[in-house]
Amino acid sequence: MRELMERYQRPLMKLAMNMLDSEEDARECVNDTFYEVWKSVPDNRPQYLFAYSATICRHIICKRIDYDNALKRSSNVIELTAEMEQCIGKPDKALEGDEHMVGELINTFLKTLDTDKRNIFIKRYWYSQPVKVISKELGKSESSVKVALHRLRKDLKKLLESEGVLV
Repeated sequence: MRELMERYQRPLMKLAMNMLDSEEDARECVNDTFYEVWKSVPDNRPQYLFAYSATICRHIICKRIDYDNALKRSSNVIELTAEMEQCIGKPDKALEGDEHMVGELINTFLKTLDTDKRNIFIKRYWYSQPVKVISKELGKSESSVKVALHRLRKDLKKLLESEGVLV
């Protein structure tokens, strides 16, 4: 457990801080993540421990946001939601039960992308990183990252529409 914490504390905190406005809340979510991983790993034995931990952390963060009703206060989450609504649409009853299918289609979409575009998409929509941070990490201009994200959302929307997902 100590090794898990030493190895993943920093990247999980970064993930939590990208989604939450409070360092205290982020730290609490990361600690809850370690507890949940500790409880579940012996049964699950994940192949990729960081991805497994990050998924748990994101679920805990989303529950925190819902609980605190923080969508009104968290501009980053509102911005990301608005961006993804361009290709997936607003959640409604029509998509209920199709979440798994949408997830599979997004995975299929990501597999078709080159590494650079996939990194941009994942950094923005999985790790909730601001465009400024992505551009700095990848050595690109902010405008090129914004254009890439716009085109990726447009391409994802086309794929979803071609598969019959209401958008």
